[in-house]
Amino acid sequence: MSRANPDYERLIIPCEFKLLSPESAEDGGMIEGYAATFDTRHESGDRVMRGAFKKTIQERVKKGMVPLLDSHQWDIAHTLGTVTDAAEDSKGLHFTAKFSKAPSVQDARQKMAEGHINRLSIGFLPVRENSEAYDLDTGDPIPANEHRGSARRIGIGRQLHELKLFEISGVPLADDPNATIREVHTIVPFQDLPLAPRDRPWDAAAAVARVREWAGGEKINWARYRRAFVWYDKDKADEYGSYKLPIADVIDGELMAVPRGIFAAAAVLEGARGGADLNDPDSGGDEKAGARRHLERYYAKMAHQWHDDSIVAPWNKKSLDLIVAHAAIGVYDFDEVRNAACEFFSALKPEDRGRLLAELSAGPVIPPTDDGERELAALKARSVRLENAITRWRDNQ
Repeated sequence: MSRANPDYERLIIPCEFKLLSPESAEDGGMIEGYAATFDTRHESGDRVMRGAFKKTIQERVKKGMVPLLDSHQWDIAHTLGTVTDAAEDSKGLHFTAKFSKAPSVQDARQKMAEGHINRLSIGFLPVRENSEAYDLDTGDPIPANEHRGSARRIGIGRQLHELKLFEISGVPLADDPNATIREVHTIVPFQDLPLAPRDRPWDAAAAVARVREWAGGEKINWARYRRAFVWYDKDKADEYGSYKLPIADVIDGELMAVPRGIFAAAAVLEGARGGADLNDPDSGGDEKAGARRHLERYYAKMAHQWHDDSIVAPWNKKSLDLIVAHAAIGVYDFDEVRNAACEFFSALKPEDRGRLLAELSAGPVIPPTDDGERELAALKARSVRLENAITRWRDNQ
């Protein structure tokens, strides 16, 4: 039975998405990008609000129930693939989908690459919504008490607070001329590699040499080699110098993500060792954001596998100033403060760390009383515990 016209709404969203090259001949390729953006007024007058997809991600996306379609045609011939992952962020609904390697699907993918199909649209049912008046010229909401007597042209739209997502479609027409497809394949798709032991040392040069041999040596399989990195230059994919941000090593014949390699790659993205220039002219300068999302998934995997919530990507951590400000008003988490203190002390030169610990141990001028002696002893004991905590923290990084 054909289901070319299922009973749900369509909303063409101002957005961008990226095509990712197939990792091998057995792979049909992938697409990632934003299927929806938040708080944007569309031609229909509707706005998708933050949080609208949280429930449907768990109930439908995670179960593989959201297909990638061609122009909302709900049948086998127009099914391009399946949405494999989705998450809300500050911008909107970010998704990843996998294409079928069927020839007809690859034809559609090629049309996307050539720019003939250059927009996205979602098929959904509204679960929670409310109407709002808005200025037809600016798109701004108009408060209820300003409706009457206003000289502005007023339209009525909806705030979509919760949606049931049925599908994401590639479409040739949309209401945003700036939302174009870009053929980008410089961020390596997330490989979900098994994690090496937490305390395994990281030597990037040695790891890359082992990966090169594992991937075929002189007859290298570049798709296999690519799995150990986060970024590569798509125009020079057959050159060793085109690969950046290594995070994996070959251990007992198996490619594994090394925690300290992940930490090192994250540090480079934050500017360590001169930083990393990942801006590709074809990508709109968004490659660092893609690299961060890639690494964030490994950070989440480490935190889950080792039951350690302190393992957080550095760009998602609170600044030291913010932690101090919260502590000053009594709003803080002790583990968070301890980890921040350890990280701060670890960054100091050994001699400066010793000086600071000595000053903390000395504390204020304490009268020579029994109580004073006990307080001084307690201060010194705390400094020793702090030094031990720093050592344990550094061993775990």
